[in-house]
Amino acid sequence: MILLQEKSLLNKDALDRRIEELQSQYDHAKEVVLDLDARMKSTRKLLEQVAAYNNTKNIAQQLKAAKRPAAFEEQHRAELTAYRAAAAYFKENDITKLPSPKKLEAEYRLHNAESLMRKSWEITFDLNPKLLTHPEQVKVLRFALKPHLEFLKTLDEVLAESSGDSSKTA
Repeated sequence: MILLQEKSLLNKDALDRRIEELQSQYDHAKEVVLDLDARMKSTRKLLEQVAAYNNTKNIAQQLKAAKRPAAFEEQHRAELTAYRAAAAYFKENDITKLPSPKKLEAEYRLHNAESLMRKSWEITFDLNPKLLTHPEQVKVLRFALKPHLEFLKTLDEVLAESSGDSSKTA
């Protein structure tokens, strides 16, 4: 009852509005996490395809110059299959210029760090629910998070610019 008084949730309408607000925040957080997971999977897949393409590109070039293409193709079937699959992936996704593997790895690591940070905060909030409900705790938490959030926002903008993505991801 004291908590309801502190939060000015003494009538049903106010309580219902607060429940809707919290549900909306939860839904948004869930969307962000799902988007992050999708970006991680996409980046990992692209990184794998770039590596496969780079590792098998020489074999594909050698096939063009081979005196006995059928025999060469049989001998290097696995490599050529990987090369063709990577090339098909790039074509399917309208990738005309291969991204840098280092940049992709850095992007994947950033997504992974963000995911780990989110999980860490979820555990923190689960273990300390007053962090989100007690007004003084919320002020301290917001103050502590402010530089981290600004850093992540700036980093996201830099990544978006470097990848040519004009839309914001955060």
